[in-house]
Amino acid sequence: MGRFVLRKLIVDSACGSKLKILKPGEYIFSDSKYDAFFMEGLAIQAVVGKNGSGKSSLIEMLFRMSNNLAALMFRGYPRPAAEQVYFITEVVGDLHYDVDGIDGVLRCGRDYVALCFGEESFTWSLENQECVHQRRGVVVNGESRFEKEVKAAGCFFYSIATNYSMQSYITDDYANEKVLGWNDEEGVWKEIHDSTSWIDGVFHKNDGYMSPIVLNPYRNEGTVDMSKEERLTTSRLCSILWEMKDAHDEEQLIEGYRLLDIEYDFFNWPLIQKFDKLKLKALPEGPFSSQFIWAYNQKGSLAKSILDAYGLGYDKQMTLVEQTLRIYLSYKTLSIAGKYPSYSHFESIGDVNLVFQSKAEAYYHELIPELVEKIANDQSHITLKIRQTRKLIDATLQPNYKQQLEGRFTYNSYIQMLGYPERVDRVESRTELLPPPIFRPNALVIKNDVYKELFETIPDERERYTQLYDNAINLNQLSSGERQFIYTTSTLVYHAMNLKSVPKDIRVSYKNICMVLDEIEICFHPEYQRTFICKFVDLMRRTRLTESFGINVLLVTHSPFVLSDIPQGNVMYLKEGHQMTVDELLAEDVTNPFCANINDILHQSFFLEKGFTGEFARRKVLSLASYLNGNGGHDEWTADKARTFISEIGEPLLREQLMEIYKESRVAGVRDKIALYREEIQRLEREEL
Repeated sequence: MGRFVLRKLIVDSACGSKLKILKPGEYIFSDSKYDAFFMEGLAIQAVVGKNGSGKSSLIEMLFRMSNNLAALMFRGYPRPAAEQVYFITEVVGDLHYDVDGIDGVLRCGRDYVALCFGEESFTWSLENQECVHQRRGVVVNGESRFEKEVKAAGCFFYSIATNYSMQSYITDDYANEKVLGWNDEEGVWKEIHDSTSWIDGVFHKNDGYMSPIVLNPYRNEGTVDMSKEERLTTSRLCSILWEMKDAHDEEQLIEGYRLLDIEYDFFNWPLIQKFDKLKLKALPEGPFSSQFIWAYNQKGSLAKSILDAYGLGYDKQMTLVEQTLRIYLSYKTLSIAGKYPSYSHFESIGDVNLVFQSKAEAYYHELIPELVEKIANDQSHITLKIRQTRKLIDATLQPNYKQQLEGRFTYNSYIQMLGYPERVDRVESRTELLPPPIFRPNALVIKNDVYKELFETIPDERERYTQLYDNAINLNQLSSGERQFIYTTSTLVYHAMNLKSVPKDIRVSYKNICMVLDEIEICFHPEYQRTFICKFVDLMRRTRLTESFGINVLLVTHSPFVLSDIPQGNVMYLKEGHQMTVDELLAEDVTNPFCANINDILHQSFFLEKGFTGEFARRKVLSLASYLNGNGGHDEWTADKARTFISEIGEPLLREQLMEIYKESRVAGVRDKIALYREEIQRLEREEL
């Protein structure tokens, strides 16, 4: 694809309290000479500084500006499954970026948003419902609203932001910001006076990637459902891990491990939960599948119309899996109609409970074939689960295979059942070949060294197979740091692949992606921090996402290990609410962090003026030094305590220096000094030998 890079953010003082500690001014993200430093089509930058230096405020300005673009650009559009996007007042600033050498600017004012890209400009305002499109300063006429939005989106970028800190993006923290909501009936913007928070509209998506930003993980009033996150992550990871399972050890997504196989269990309980319990109770008693059979056989059944449109039948002789696949297909068809803006024409049949509807209105039955045809022609992420379901329904399976699907089976056996290839050319192609969601996945991983040893020492294939599975562990048994890495990376790849699937001729789509990784080092061991950039670049290379998008990665970090992989021209240093100038960096002796010593980076780039030891230990050392120098006022110390404390210090130079001070001090008695000098003589004699 092309090259996309964030350049700078100019923040206006009109933003007021939204800036918190951040000061108005210019904030530069990157130096153009590093645009292809990591690989063609991938730019990486970092924002660093102490807590309270303004990092979060700066990132939130990016989010607010993208939010306001979405609010004006897509006002009045049906987004039935997503929260409303609100316009945030007093967001004033310019965001500059570069796509293949063409300058772009997102300009936000109190009552307007403008997007300028090369010779093109698009302007939206609170007062004017129409977008004004200009080329070289001349208004372009004759375009529909949708045509303008498609062109504007092609000039901008989509932001995927992640932050797993439990203190971040809590709804109530943004509830006091003044926002305006679009009133469709009156065709005007109105001030919202309740505790509505604009950030909810960024989390609650399901809009077919229309609004140009998504925050992860999903938070419900500040709460992250980690069980749900784990299920989503496993599902998203399956295709990535499978295509990488036979790669070299150093190329594996999870350091030290490789995928052995994926186990699947038939699990229809989540599907049952999708329907209204009261409506299910109104049906004849019996198993869920029997209730569907009853509804299917009623006159005017909407479920029958759906399955007929797919060319499928339904009868009692089918296995439970075959029945459930058809129930899921019916549910998902109506779910799509009710969720996505591109299917708003079918919103009237977007209630999934209509699956059990008999004597449905004739109009509903007329819409079904049209809806199914549109779904069949839609190859995007919206219809992915339908395609997975159809592939399994359409497969001609032997009776023993059908029975096997009702229990536990592996993905290896699944692809053999359906005749799928073991390898495909792209990760997204593998996603098409995964079992549908009525099967719950569990990824089994094994340590690389164990895997290698078993292959080298056990020649019998069956025995080796048994030993491999005996030594495998579930993905959720990995450490928190290992899981954090795969949660973050799989989320980014998942959304990027979904964006890639958006049809560019009939939907708003984006050609560039900005990945904002906030506090990326959470839960990471230093070794994971040290290797993160390298692993991330390798992942981008393997997934070949840069062939479809220009990608800019913005890291907000406290990790010197992460920073040591980034050239200084792509590092934004924040201190007390402003970006440090070149002169300020020189004055504080901040040098290029790339390939630099970790301690130097800690001191220079993270402004640890008081050293690298813990504060408690630092204060104890200062107190001891004061005591040894005879300054008094230190009742906690005695000669014995001082000597014991010094011997416990791990840093050799500091320990020796303090011991020398102790020997020369009035604190140490004559006998103690003699003993210490004798120990020193003995040490020197040993070294001489």
